[in-house]
Amino acid sequence: MRRKLVAVAVAALAPVVAMLGYNEYAMRQQRTEEVRAQATQAARQASSEVERIVEGLRSLLTAVASMPFVRHAYAPACNEALEALAGKVPNIRTIFVLAPDGKPICGSLEMPAGTTFADREYFQRAIETKDFVVGGYTKSRISNDPVLPLAIPVLNGDVVTAVVVSGVRLDWLQNRITERGVPPGNAVTLADGAGTIVARVPYPERFVGTVIPEDYRKLVHAKQPGIVDVVSQDGTRRILGYRPVTESSPLYVSAGVSTSEAFAPINRSTINNSIGIALGALVALG
Repeated sequence: MRRKLVAVAVAALAPVVAMLGYNEYAMRQQRTEEVRAQATQAARQASSEVERIVEGLRSLLTAVASMPFVRHAYAPACNEALEALAGKVPNIRTIFVLAPDGKPICGSLEMPAGTTFADREYFQRAIETKDFVVGGYTKSRISNDPVLPLAIPVLNGDVVTAVVVSGVRLDWLQNRITERGVPPGNAVTLADGAGTIVARVPYPERFVGTVIPEDYRKLVHAKQPGIVDVVSQDGTRRILGYRPVTESSPLYVSAGVSTSEAFAPINRSTINNSIGIALGALVALG
């Protein structure tokens, strides 16, 4: 008799279990596509904001490079103007003009005697390319604070006569990313061309200044934007949308959506359904 009851219970519950299993599979597939689209969009938006910030500062440095007292290396007027200008731009600390040998001509701050920037990669590249340059994660030689250096040459015909240099304050950039709002469990990472992290939410104190793990460093210079499933350095499993470094976008940007947060409603539904089926089976079996 008991075997018949078990058979009847199994026969009654089997269609329910099958239907619930199919529904859960369909919901997970749909949610996966939604999360992938969300991660892709978040990375695109963050990358666009970085491009706007850099382009705005490029315009600023271009304007400085065209000032007569910069072009003619007239230090008194240059110092006064750059000091006033730097005080009005919140995302930088200093602006200064360097001679082709790397020695300061003028700037928004007075520099110690003997200061030179001839060894800085971004300075050398600005002279070599004769174009605007965004450098990598750098400790400022003036304040020792981390910055993302920017440089643009001053040209007289085809000859570099000086280089205008500034840098994005990474504390300002970090605050900008934080203020955008990142949902619990999610993450946004900005890194330079070498893979050094310049801003991150969450845990900036742990990761800013460190290098992206080797397994994922290839994404920094990937041929095109993409999306991958990863276990992030903080141990969270995420679906990660990423935007590699390009000529127009000098920073790598990734936006990760936590799978545990994204699938929490479905997981709760699965648990509740499982409990319901188990209780139904117990009742049926008496």
